[in-house]
Amino acid sequence: MFEISPSATLHRFSYLAASSLCPTKSAAKNAVDIRYLLEHHQCTIELCPIDDAFIRYDPSLAGNTFYAALSGVLLIAQAVLGIRYKTWSFMFGLCAGLVLEVVGYVGRILMHNDPFADNNFLM
Repeated sequence: MFEISPSATLHRFSYLAASSLCPTKSAAKNAVDIRYLLEHHQCTIELCPIDDAFIRYDPSLAGNTFYAALSGVLLIAQAVLGIRYKTWSFMFGLCAGLVLEVVGYVGRILMHNDPFADNNFLM
């Protein structure tokens, strides 16, 4: 069912306390929760709780896609208007900010699918 790589390290050692998973209390004391044997990059929504992720909520896919597209459209409009009216320094500053907004929203879109990936968080 679960494959643990040989390089998996023990981040936290925890016993299962749920009696529904283990029929007896002695079995609950001796059972190790499998998700604590995984490295952080091996976690998925099915294996690890959302509390172990970089963010503790699920980013909205529709909202972040909308704002990424809106920022992309505004980026193109700002570049066209900046070139047309020759406002170079203002255009550069606003375009740089809009590029960073698009990158941030793309990172949030990727975090919707995998909140445990650190590259999406660092984007």
